[in-house]
Amino acid sequence: MKRIIGILICAIIIVGCSKEENQEQRMLTRLQAVNELELARTTVSKTFTVRDQYFDDEETESHGIRDVFARLFNRIEHSSKAGDRVGVYGVRRTFSAYIDLSEMTPEDIVIENNILKISLPPIKTRVLGNDLQTELFHERISGLRDEISETERIKMKEKATAEIDREMLADNSRMTEDMIHQAKMRIQTWIITLARDWGYDPEIKIAEQ
Repeated sequence: MKRIIGILICAIIIVGCSKEENQEQRMLTRLQAVNELELARTTVSKTFTVRDQYFDDEETESHGIRDVFARLFNRIEHSSKAGDRVGVYGVRRTFSAYIDLSEMTPEDIVIENNILKISLPPIKTRVLGNDLQTELFHERISGLRDEISETERIKMKEKATAEIDREMLADNSRMTEDMIHQAKMRIQTWIITLARDWGYDPEIKIAEQ
């Protein structure tokens, strides 16, 4: 009799474990199918100015004899033309924080005593790109000055974009940290709701990038 009871207990344990394993696999499949999930966005604006090269020369140090002559030419060109020539524009660049749930593995979902333990991949960031339209804040061409060319605008826009990227990708970027924090809060809220719908109490761990 005791032997029969023992066999029944073992059978119940095996069935229970098998049921949990099947449930874990189903959950994993559902989460992996989501793939990339965007969780937060932030848009950064920056102004850039198109003006005579002379003004840029005044704000930077010269390097080498060729640079000295180039600066001298820029100074002569600037002083020989009457009038003003300046354009102030704005560029906006959007970043997002997302999670790639397709990176999850079977070890990332464990069910124990009605507790669903989920280990999530890290939150990642990426550039979504610039707004197509450049904002015009101010433009003044007077006297004998040449019009500001589209090539000049593009060059300065690329410079402003590079500065935004450096600021956002810096280790101590507050804007990036805030965006990642917002993304973590949203994915945790979503997983908690999902786990409770499945009938489990969740324990969530998010890997660091």
